Amino acid sequence: QSLCFQTPHLVNLNEDPSMSECLLYYIKDGVTRVGSAEANIPQDIQLSGSHILSEHCVFENKEGVITMTPQEGALCYVNGREVKEPVVLKTGSRVILGKNHVFRFNHPEQARERREKVAPTDNSGTMKDMMFANGFMVCGEKEEEVQKQLQELNEEVN
Repeated sequence: QSLCFQTPHLVNLNEDPSMSECLLYYIKDGVTRVGSAEANIPQDIQLSGSHILSEHCVFENKEGVITMTPQEGALCYVNGREVKEPVVLKTGSRVILGKNHVFRFNHPEQARERREKVAPTDNSGTMKDMMFANGFMVCGEKEEEVQKQLQELNEEVN
């Protein structure tokens, strides 16, 4: 089987559908470091941009549980909320690093477990998932309406 069917990973999301979901970043067993190419310690995932620190955050994969820990001063968001402390990620979580790097976290094992719990004919989550992903990038929408949608979807994810 392909790595993406076994290994937890981040997949990029973009306003332009042709650019969305074309980059995968695998979260290896142990520690995966995220930062810029200028870091003193080599970063496993290298991102660029004025809001990406040289050592931005760390993903720890311990027995299949993935924890993201932002470095001090790093802009990190999970499901629309700024994160300053370690947070355990769930499949489907939206992760924003800096101001421009938007990802969906996929954990194949969690996704399989979720599919087994939901009836195979239940497609209600598909549209909500798209709204949730687009909620971070909606321009011209009232912020409170977007926040309300994100809150409702976040409650369903959790």
